[in-house]
Amino acid sequence: MCLKHRVEITILVFLLVYGQGVARSNELPVFGNLGQRLCASKKEPGFRFAVPSAQSPALDTLEERTFAVHATDLFPEEGSLIANAVAHHYDDVELDPYAPHFRTTLHFSLGGLAASHVARGSQQSWDRKKFALVLPLKSLENQLVNLSVHDSFVLGDFRIPEHAVLLVPEYFRHASKRYPFKIRTYDGSLRAAVDQVIKEQKGWLFSTTEGKTGLRGPALLKGRNINTPDFFARFLQSHPRVSFGSHSASIYGEGFRFGVIEGIVDYLLRPYLGLRHRKISMDEMKLLLQLGEWNLGKVQRYVNAHEWPQGSRKRFEEHLKKVQGWLNIVRADLRLMESRGISIRFEFFEHEGEIRMAQHELSQLEAVFSRIADAIETEVREIALKNPDYASRMQKFHEAPRSSELTHDNLGEMFAFLPEEEYRAFWDEPGRRESHSRRIRKIDNAYRRQRAALLRAR
Repeated sequence: MCLKHRVEITILVFLLVYGQGVARSNELPVFGNLGQRLCASKKEPGFRFAVPSAQSPALDTLEERTFAVHATDLFPEEGSLIANAVAHHYDDVELDPYAPHFRTTLHFSLGGLAASHVARGSQQSWDRKKFALVLPLKSLENQLVNLSVHDSFVLGDFRIPEHAVLLVPEYFRHASKRYPFKIRTYDGSLRAAVDQVIKEQKGWLFSTTEGKTGLRGPALLKGRNINTPDFFARFLQSHPRVSFGSHSASIYGEGFRFGVIEGIVDYLLRPYLGLRHRKISMDEMKLLLQLGEWNLGKVQRYVNAHEWPQGSRKRFEEHLKKVQGWLNIVRADLRLMESRGISIRFEFFEHEGEIRMAQHELSQLEAVFSRIADAIETEVREIALKNPDYASRMQKFHEAPRSSELTHDNLGEMFAFLPEEEYRAFWDEPGRRESHSRRIRKIDNAYRRQRAALLRAR
């Protein structure tokens, strides 16, 4: 071991002994540049906590002067913000709560209204929302999953506390009943109204840039970027279950899994819903399903390992049941592809009622899919007697998908936030490497490139 590494490790042990840094098993804390330099060592460090320094304000200061903001078009008639698909969009079309998603979280920005950015191919702006809830960061603590300026989120529905301020447009007339929280009207810019509430309560205003959000999107306080785990170190040490990052990209912690699961559900279910989608092969469907199931298991263990309000846990379990039902559609269709070379993804709407009734019991769903496949094959045979060319095109239309528009880098992105040890464990599952043998090397290379970039960014 070189002298430089021995000195750095001696410093690290000294800090741990005196309680200034806490590490979980097999993980090292972040020590600013020291942590980054240790990235070059053979063993990949897990980044859990930053060591509080002059860069990190005192815990009570962080909790009281950092304000969280949630903007919405839905007035909270029952006094709660609801974690559901109502505010979730595919191609700018609002979905009913039955639609496939895993939005079991509610999202907030810190220090002001969220900066506008491109999401799902379209520009998302919170300035056009009608309502905004403003409250201290401390109010989110017992439900908080992830922390960052652009994307802090809580698990489940959120009951609005008394000290929160709900901004409503001056023209809006809500129900006459009394609400425990404060309601304040505004005229003009919602962003300016949010800033005014934060300033009046002596909170910090973070300066953000349109289009620059996520982990790399700066947030300035007195000219310094504070969208870093160093700035929030004391809060993160005090709340070890909280990740730092965004919905699908964590510097550390489990928060990213919620976004990865949502992205996988989106990829897999779009063809069935008749929505615009990228072509995805049967093998990639299988791989994404396996990765989705892996992360669902991890999220379940994470939720079960911590204390949450009863309503948060209930909402999570409801969403989990729904998403498992939707993934059953993919599971049953994959089995049909493997056994008969047929997919029902373009028959979904014609048989939607029957599929919905059976989707929570995989064996029942497989029986439904088998009957649909029988009907497809019978129709193709009958048409072939009169119009062989059309029958051939029809048969090809229902064949299991073989081509794909996903690149290995796309797949690597979905794995990039798994620590290397966990990534290896995923592929060590029985039969997994063999079933994806044709692409495993390229996915490995994409994973390592993107993992290295992530570690450099840390």
